[in-house]
Amino acid sequence: RHGGAVETQPRGGRFLAVAGARGGAGASTLAAALARHLADDAKRHCLALDGDLRRGTLALLLGADGAQPGLKAALETPSRLDELFLDRSAQPV
Repeated sequence: RHGGAVETQPRGGRFLAVAGARGGAGASTLAAALARHLADDAKRHCLALDGDLRRGTLALLLGADGAQPGLKAALETPSRLDELFLDRSAQPV
């Protein structure tokens, strides 16, 4: 503490990956259920990313608007990554 101010250390988050050996294994369904549980029941901040850029179903399972730019757009045009892009890409569900 310095001059009455409280110094805080940034708190680290946790990372959890869900992967399926092949399509139809249920990884997206499990990831969606886990994200919902963490956000709704456990009241935790949660970020869910679907790494399947061609056939990903996570946004659909979470009821997100698939028309918004997302991970694919960020990877294709990294120069566009700014606060406005991130704000418009992230969707609360």
